[in-house]
Amino acid sequence: MIRRLARRLARRLAARAPRVPHAPPSGRAPPSRRDDWSPPAGASQAAPAPEAAPEPETEPDIELAAAEVARRVAEAPDQVTLLDIREPHELRQGLVEGALVVPMNDVPGLLHRLPSDRTLAIYCAAGMRSFGVAHYLREHGFDDAWSVPEGAGGLAAAGLEWVQPTRLPLLTPGSRASLPGGGDALVQGARDIDGHVEVALLPLDPEQPATVGWWPAADLP
Repeated sequence: MIRRLARRLARRLAARAPRVPHAPPSGRAPPSRRDDWSPPAGASQAAPAPEAAPEPETEPDIELAAAEVARRVAEAPDQVTLLDIREPHELRQGLVEGALVVPMNDVPGLLHRLPSDRTLAIYCAAGMRSFGVAHYLREHGFDDAWSVPEGAGGLAAAGLEWVQPTRLPLLTPGSRASLPGGGDALVQGARDIDGHVEVALLPLDPEQPATVGWWPAADLP
């Protein structure tokens, strides 16, 4: 049941297929009664063959346990990016230190901001949304994208550092902000250094580097 919901979620993220054009008109008016219908000249009146039963759908292997994610982060932190796809209000309870924050519905429009040269460990609250997003990313060339089935709590229990966002709700990770020089960004986090708040922002403009930078909160528009 959960897997079917996750696949439905992945299909919702994907672009809709183009509509198939209608067949050209036959030149005959449609019958007004069922008894008036007759097949076109030359058409076979044999009963159609029964449709073959669909083959069972194979579940993709796209889950990576929280303990394994924690092990990879400890051994090669530069080769793993944690992707938090929860909504901003969910992050008020905290998030994994260093995670990239992109709410689920923003993922299709921000593929150019996601690293494709390393492991992407995607997590949500309970592993269902992350399964759908991992499946979607695999279909779009991210061959090393994985869903963490235990969710955010499982990563914290596995030993990854858990941090609380600063200055809520104005600087909640996952919310939108404007860069000092112009352009939009996604808030990734904030920190207070001797009373001066700095904000981590991921620029959304593809002309800017796809890296998180820190800006003084006082400089933000």
